[in-house]
Amino acid sequence: MCNSNIIYLHICVYCTYIMQCLLFRFAASFSYYGLSLGVSNLSDNLYVSSMLMGIVEIPGLVIGVLTIDRYGRKLILATTLLLSGMACLISGSIQWCDQYMETSMGGTIMVLSLIGKFAVTIAFALLYVYTSELFPTEVRNKGMGLTSVAARIGGILAPFISLLGNYSVGLPLIVMGVVTLITGLLSFLLPETKGRSLPDTLQELRNAP
Repeated sequence: MCNSNIIYLHICVYCTYIMQCLLFRFAASFSYYGLSLGVSNLSDNLYVSSMLMGIVEIPGLVIGVLTIDRYGRKLILATTLLLSGMACLISGSIQWCDQYMETSMGGTIMVLSLIGKFAVTIAFALLYVYTSELFPTEVRNKGMGLTSVAARIGGILAPFISLLGNYSVGLPLIVMGVVTLITGLLSFLLPETKGRSLPDTLQELRNAP
């Protein structure tokens, strides 16, 4: 294979990883900060909601640390993103139905939102480790820098997601749920990095199973 074709394959592999990691970091940050900053829409008591949203991160981080090396990065990332997406989607759907059925399921909505925050906290922390292991040494700094930009964009957009509630109650949670669910499904396309040596070059990355 000529050098031009090899270079082209390296660029394709690198761009694929970049796009995937950009999406993952964006979605995790978007949902993490969206849930954290949108607590006023989840309960009548802002202070209790804010406290619970903070407390639920503690077991999330502890469980993340204890499971990442046992079950692998890929499985934990996919599971937590899918769990968070489902919780947000169901919570938003219930919230949307409440306005038409004149029912009150605030407790259920709050519990589901806490489950979503718990799960996305694990994914948010895990991605710092996982993305750094996906990029080869020669481009790791560039890759981490780009994915950090994507995460910051997600964080910037997160406060504005609550404004969708002015058009339809429950819409912010539904949007976060859909974005997180799609990202969780796409995470199955990533390779597992548990117990493997970090790639040093793009050639090693392309040859990785």
